Amino acid sequence: MKVLFTIDALINAGTEKSILSLCQHFSDDVQPSVAYFYNRHDLKNKFDNSKIPLFYAGLKGRYNFIMGIRWLIKLIQNEKPDLLVASLQRAGYMTRIAGKVTGVPVVGTFVNDTYNPYREEQKGWKPYLFYLLDKCTAPLCELWISNADSIGKSNGKKLGIPAHKIKTVYRGRDFSKFNAWNPPVPDEKFRFVALGRLLERKGYGDLIMAAYLLKQKNIPFIIDIYGAGSWEKELSHLIQMKNLRDSVILKGVVDDGFSVLYQYNAFLFPSWFEGFSGSLVEAMMTGIPIICSDIPMNLEAVTNGETAIVHKVRDAESLAGCMESAIHNYKKMIHIGMNARKVASASFDINVIARQYENVLRAASN
Repeated sequence: MKVLFTIDALINAGTEKSILSLCQHFSDDVQPSVAYFYNRHDLKNKFDNSKIPLFYAGLKGRYNFIMGIRWLIKLIQNEKPDLLVASLQRAGYMTRIAGKVTGVPVVGTFVNDTYNPYREEQKGWKPYLFYLLDKCTAPLCELWISNADSIGKSNGKKLGIPAHKIKTVYRGRDFSKFNAWNPPVPDEKFRFVALGRLLERKGYGDLIMAAYLLKQKNIPFIIDIYGAGSWEKELSHLIQMKNLRDSVILKGVVDDGFSVLYQYNAFLFPSWFEGFSGSLVEAMMTGIPIICSDIPMNLEAVTNGETAIVHKVRDAESLAGCMESAIHNYKKMIHIGMNARKVASASFDINVIARQYENVLRAASN
């Protein structure tokens, strides 16, 4: 079965990395390839090294959908895939229409909580136009794969997709690549780490306010934040405003970010909304103690008090309380981290996830 995945660009982010990992772990009779439309090539070398065929449209601007559809139709006619799998917004629109024109079945994917009711409504003509495009083209998909139950329910309801057409397959990682985390050598300061794109919705503003609250109590700690993104200037300014330059440090981007987790005492994940987070799964696989927000997607991965400590989303005081509790109850946190690693190995190993994904693809192609 030839499967052509389509995606906006090869950004070094969760959805893109998940496609790479899936393509490397499919059965021998599944032949994956990847088409992308826009000028970001962060993961190109990794795809090339994995010998996964890549096709690049080279679209200019952000919304050149007509050119993208024409290019994809020609690609489909040349490559003759049995199935198309579309991820992310722009690639989704173009792939659904190209699939309709060529007669190739399309599997849509829900990889973020675009229509979750707890997310603040986006206003203006552009979000509404994209919603209409989504709504009108969604019926062109044979099936949908959602990376969390909560995302599938909220998006499906908004787009009018019947529940039986939405299948949940969580994100996975190759468990064999994750050594077990061990507590680092004791330091005079408790070392927290956060990892991900520097976006406001990742909860970094709450994290800075939580750090400020801990600082007022003279609790010794360090927070290292790895990543880059559009909110970097605002985050840096907030750190300076709260006089936290010695306590909160922006470390920039690292390859295979999970590898830095072994240097720290606990992992922080205060995001406001997510897909099913690959970063959270990676932290679970290492066994580092986790403090995360109580958004529905996180709670499909972790259980409060058993595999993570959970704080109220967008609540700096709640986050600070969890951080303080982790410092003062560290033996319990270590045990919780060990539990998370066991759960991740059983539920989120990429070999398990790839078989589940294949089953949906086979159902859609029949």
